[in-house]
Amino acid sequence: MPNMKQILEVCQLEDQVSRLESTDEMTTAVKEMQHYAMVRQQINKRSHPDDQIVLHLYGPTSSTSPRYTLHVVDSDRNARDNVFAIFIAPEGRETEWLFSTNEGRKQLSESAGFQRLVVVLLHRDHSYIDMENIKAELSGKVMELAPAELKNKTQVPFLSLGDGIGHRTIKHRGKSNTSGDYVIEDVESDNKELVRRLVFLSNPSLVQSEARLKQETSKKKSGKKKNVKRLVVDSSFLSCQHHSTITAGMALLGDFEKSLDSGLQMAIIGLGGGGLPLFIHDHFPKVSLDIVEIDDTVVSIAKEWFGFGSVTEERVHVFVKDGQDYVKELAAAGETKDVIIFDIDSKDSSVGMSSPPKGFVEAEFLKDVEKTLHSEGVFILNLVCRDKSLRESVVQNLKSVFKSVLNVKIPDEVNEIVFCLSNSRQSAVEVTQDSEILPETVTGALKKLQDSVDLKSNAAADVVNLTWRLEGLHIL
Repeated sequence: MPNMKQILEVCQLEDQVSRLESTDEMTTAVKEMQHYAMVRQQINKRSHPDDQIVLHLYGPTSSTSPRYTLHVVDSDRNARDNVFAIFIAPEGRETEWLFSTNEGRKQLSESAGFQRLVVVLLHRDHSYIDMENIKAELSGKVMELAPAELKNKTQVPFLSLGDGIGHRTIKHRGKSNTSGDYVIEDVESDNKELVRRLVFLSNPSLVQSEARLKQETSKKKSGKKKNVKRLVVDSSFLSCQHHSTITAGMALLGDFEKSLDSGLQMAIIGLGGGGLPLFIHDHFPKVSLDIVEIDDTVVSIAKEWFGFGSVTEERVHVFVKDGQDYVKELAAAGETKDVIIFDIDSKDSSVGMSSPPKGFVEAEFLKDVEKTLHSEGVFILNLVCRDKSLRESVVQNLKSVFKSVLNVKIPDEVNEIVFCLSNSRQSAVEVTQDSEILPETVTGALKKLQDSVDLKSNAAADVVNLTWRLEGLHIL
């Protein structure tokens, strides 16, 4: 009929019809379905152990946000019985290494022991009822991805971690002028503990900050009212391995005992959720901290959602400014710090280095860092660099400024922590490129750091252990 609006619909998931707004959307959807048919035919004929094919499935309520993301992971094995399986990553945990990286999914596939494993990720902004409901939605599509070797009427297992599908609660959404849209969510972990995460949606597969939550009982003044339990951030927990190694780096101070007992001056460039400075503040009462963060929204997030608001202003000073400007001002004023830490992410995705921004490791700027370092101090850098030639350039810059440059690789992560010692330092750290044994001065300092952590952690069963965090320390 003339002037009647066209009705455009497409069906991608089992028994779910999506209505589209325009013929352009319909054209795009048809092209995607044609591409999917080509991919399906390709993987049905042969396996692809060196590649992981990625497919997105959209539900009826959104044509912009996928309801499911499917990663097809093939192994080299010829398993007669274990040919094909589906693995559902628990809701809210799609950012974890095991599910978000090719290496992690490969490891998951090897552990599961199937010739082909389809790893399914669930996404925020979608609701999922239970495993049976997910199976019903996915069964038709995932069976189209089965290898040719799968016999007819074979019961294909749906696997996951634990019994349920996990749980995610979005606590807050906002926008930063520097980093864009973000979301704060509470997610259920393996052992049913809750962790709080900050995710910037410009890179939704990366958790910017994470903190563990614990229940705290608040006593009511009136005896008639019951005590109230509430969730608070557990400051005794460091979720990132590299933060534990950074903290252990204090053991490399030349006058460690004197500094720790009389008062340590520390500067941390990069706040994030505030987990690292909060841990140091709560466990090392003689440490005074300058925290430098360029994004005032991040400071607000750390205070409101990640427990950083509990720090004492007498010991912690927050500067909302560019970290390079802060260091240059310190150098110009002739001020020094015992420990300087760079834990900053880079916004420039075109460079193969996600931490720190390139300007922070240029030789001229590093000279200012060396000037601001106390004679027995240590400069600690969280370096995340996938570009081998760029990494080598960074190392050469560091070595051109600092006489002693050491590092520790973080297991299962791209991160490495680099330790640079002041050029005017009197005592050396006696390690070599091949040595696996730490000097007694360092092991003794690590024990004292651990004693302080144990004392302040109230004998928690899973207290952060710093004593082994410098294993593998060697000279670059």
